[in-house]
Amino acid sequence: MINSSLAQQVEISGYFTQDSARLGERVGFVLKAKYPETSQLLFPDSTFDFSPLVFLEKKTFISNTVDGITQDSAIYYLSNFSLEPSVFLALPVYELNRYDSLTYFTNEAELKPNIVTGK
Repeated sequence: MINSSLAQQVEISGYFTQDSARLGERVGFVLKAKYPETSQLLFPDSTFDFSPLVFLEKKTFISNTVDGITQDSAIYYLSNFSLEPSVFLALPVYELNRYDSLTYFTNEAELKPNIVTGK
């Protein structure tokens, strides 16, 4: 049985570093997690399906633990080749338990295309 009070202590957030991007432009998506130090969380790796975005690179940062609360973060560098009016992304974070795991998702973040047209 999973202790729901511990599950509620896991905070996940994600956002694009800019609100729009040109076709094929490299854009960052920041993923942050705040959780009890006794928990083990995993962020998505390069095998995750980011479509319609294209994965370019992931930059991770050293975990920081203060008063029993750990904070982790990573920046995913992605490119957008979609012609849709907006692209939405919500990334999962996995909490490993002894016999199973929990999946948390960020809120959907929006990236709008910045289409340059010739005159």
